[in-house]
Amino acid sequence: MVIRSISCLRGIAALSVLFYHVGYYTSEKTGWKLPRELFGNQWGLYGVTVFFVISGYLMSHLVEVKPFKQFLVDRFLRIYPMFLVAIVVVAIVGYVISGSIPEYKLYQFVLLPIGKGDRVLHVEWTLCYEVFYYLLVSVFCFPFLKRFFPVLIATEN
Repeated sequence: MVIRSISCLRGIAALSVLFYHVGYYTSEKTGWKLPRELFGNQWGLYGVTVFFVISGYLMSHLVEVKPFKQFLVDRFLRIYPMFLVAIVVVAIVGYVISGSIPEYKLYQFVLLPIGKGDRVLHVEWTLCYEVFYYLLVSVFCFPFLKRFFPVLIATEN
């Protein structure tokens, strides 16, 4: 399901999160405060909030048309391959820079809000809640439970 206006909104949200991270890390690494002042916390928070709202809206529609297994497979394939690629890239860059690869724990790869909160990439905390939400919503893919979904999550029905 592709809705052009939602795609544009997602792009704006992605840019706001990107600006926040660039501003934050530029200020941290260089000491130059202007980027952080220009793209402070509000940019990242607004972007993440918009992503969560869009995701909830889209899931409310997908849960009505997708079978349970297909819903979870689609969500898994949308998140995990790029997440794993990012981990490999970070590990390679870390090895080139420092000569070692950090030790990871298994729970850091499952993208669920469990464990100590120490994440592999340190920025995937939103994905943990997104994956948890997908698991929660996937239950409503079962035909006998679909009728209860609008009661728990507002839809435009």
